[in-house]
Amino acid sequence: QAFAGRLAYPPTFVSSMLWGPPPSVMLLLGIGLGLLAVTWARCVHSHEDGRCPTPSFGSTADQVLLQSVAKLSLAPQKDLVQMLQQMEEKMQHMEQLEEKMEARLERMDADSSASDLHSAPVLPSSGQPQLSVPKSLLANHSDEFFEACQAKPSGHKGSGMQMIEARRSANTGQTKSLNVVVATRGACAVGELPLTDYRSDGVGETCCPASSLACAGCASAANQKCQRCAGGFVERGGSCIACSDTAGWRNADGLTCVQLDASACNDVRVRGRSSNEACCKCGGGHGSATPFKYESHRWPLEADFEMQPAPRTAERYSLDETCQLAEYNLTMDGTTGVISTVPGLAKPREPFSFQCEVTAHQSDSIAFTATVVVAV
Repeated sequence: QAFAGRLAYPPTFVSSMLWGPPPSVMLLLGIGLGLLAVTWARCVHSHEDGRCPTPSFGSTADQVLLQSVAKLSLAPQKDLVQMLQQMEEKMQHMEQLEEKMEARLERMDADSSASDLHSAPVLPSSGQPQLSVPKSLLANHSDEFFEACQAKPSGHKGSGMQMIEARRSANTGQTKSLNVVVATRGACAVGELPLTDYRSDGVGETCCPASSLACAGCASAANQKCQRCAGGFVERGGSCIACSDTAGWRNADGLTCVQLDASACNDVRVRGRSSNEACCKCGGGHGSATPFKYESHRWPLEADFEMQPAPRTAERYSLDETCQLAEYNLTMDGTTGVISTVPGLAKPREPFSFQCEVTAHQSDSIAFTATVVVAV
């Protein structure tokens, strides 16, 4: 500084570095070397092999350190202390975030280990006619199983079913368990289709004759009649028809087809359609075909051959022009869709296999086509 004064101009950074760095710069270098030494020691201590990986300068901590050092090289000496304090606060904040992340990973590992202690339910094999369900599901709805599936820990003190039952208990004074009805698979006789009914109080299963039109789209049947249509189907003309409401339609009061009561159906048009035209419950909506299929089966030679659609969805069936039924003395009933050998003709004596397209015409505008494989 004395030399610079004799030169009659204030000291610059170059002249000060030539005659010795100021004490503040030496303090900064000392603090930086100390932080590097502490960081290196922690890194070596945290690795089992005693080696610390070379920094990639790609992490958030490295970027913050480099930005801070760049600012220090250009900042006035009076702001050095303040910037060092900011650097220390950022480093402490990042250390806290790292500790929180490690704690969260430890909790996740503990939860994963706890879930492995639960044993998975044993489901029945395909040869068993009875559906096996744990007693805990039928008795008190344990949190270990739900619909014969192993439940995962939710992180709460009780499962969702227990929370619902607790709320019921608080409102009614007692806990009521659901009445789950488990039907026996295979209880239906030959020529009958099992129908599954999902109700609010449980699940039931009934049987319906495969040759009856009442089986299609039906959830529960009795005395060869459908008692209740499945979801997405409506009862029309003694059978269940797949139907969807007109999207976006509302009546004059702003009610959709779902919100509209059946007694409020009328012919008053709103935006070009009335409820009787837009809503399925009012007799309108958009009908669609009900899917069906034929069971895949390879029949033995000289056996009685008969294949029928499941379920039966129409009263008129047709074949594609390339179907080879007649070449093998086979025919299809155009009313029921049943494929069988022609009475009075010889049964096939040699193996064969081909496929046909069968179309069920539910109405003039609604039809569904299924592919049937005929193999002997």
